[in-house]
Amino acid sequence: MRVSDKRTYDRHRDELTKLRSRFVAAQDRASSGRRVLAPSDDPVATSLALKERSRAKNAEEHARTIDRGRDRLDAADGALGGVADVLRRAQELAVQASSDTVSADERASIAAEIREIRASVLASANEEVGGRRLFGGHVDDAPPFDATGAYVGGATAPELEVAPGRRVAVGLPGDQIFSGPTDVLAVLDDLATALETNDEAGVRAGVEGTRAAHAQVVEARSVLGARSDALETASAVVERLEVRALEAQGELVGVDIAEAYLELERARSAYATAVQIAAQLPGPSLIDR
Repeated sequence: MRVSDKRTYDRHRDELTKLRSRFVAAQDRASSGRRVLAPSDDPVATSLALKERSRAKNAEEHARTIDRGRDRLDAADGALGGVADVLRRAQELAVQASSDTVSADERASIAAEIREIRASVLASANEEVGGRRLFGGHVDDAPPFDATGAYVGGATAPELEVAPGRRVAVGLPGDQIFSGPTDVLAVLDDLATALETNDEAGVRAGVEGTRAAHAQVVEARSVLGARSDALETASAVVERLEVRALEAQGELVGVDIAEAYLELERARSAYATAVQIAAQLPGPSLIDR
C-alpha cells in the first residue's frame, strides 16, 4: 500500500471508528432516555443527580411512613368509634333506669348490660393491631389498662417523621381518652353498682357520667382526625418533593426524547455513508473492524 493510500486508509478508519461510536452512543441515549450514561460523561451532573436521587428516595420512604401512620390512626379511630357507640347505649340505659317507674329487678338487668359495655370498652382500650397497642402510648409489650381500669401504659404517643423536620404523633395515650378528666371505666363501674343496689341517686349521676364519657371519646376522635389531616398535608409535601427531585434528576442526566431520536437518525445516516465509502477504498476492509 502506498504512503498516500495508507494515510487515506488510516483517516477513513479513524473517521469510521468515531462515527460508529457516535452511532452506538446515540442508540444508548435514545433507548435509555439518558444523556449521562456513565459518571465520566459528566461528573458534575452525575454528582448532582445522585443527590436528587437520594432526595427522591427519602421522600419515598417518608411516604411509606405516612402510610403506616394512616393505618395506625385509622385503626384507633375505628376502635374509638365502637367505644362511642356503646357509651351512647350506656347513656340511653342510664336515662331509662333513672325513671321512677323502673323496678329494682329491671335495674339489675340493665346493670348486667352495663357490665358488658364496660368489658367491651376495656377490650377496645387494650386493642392491639400489628403487634402495637393502639392506646398504650410508646409501650407495646403489655395491655395499657389492667383489670381494675388503671392505666399502666406509656405517657406519650409514638411519633413518626413524615417529612424533613416534620414529626406527627400517631395516636393518643389511653389515659387521655379513658382516664381523665372523666374516668370512663369508673363511670361504668359506678353506674353498674348503682343499678345493682337500686341506688337512684347513683343512677342519675350515671346519666351525666356516661354523657361526659361519650363526649370525651368523641373529642379524642377529633384529635386523631386532626393528626390524620396532618398526615395528608405531609403526604402532599413529600409527593411534591419526590416529583421535583425526579424532575431535577432527569434534567441533569436525561435527554429530550425527540432530540435523542433525531440525533440517532443523523448518526445512523452518517455511519451508513461512511460504511459505503469505506467499502470502496483499496486495501483491507474497514467494515466490522
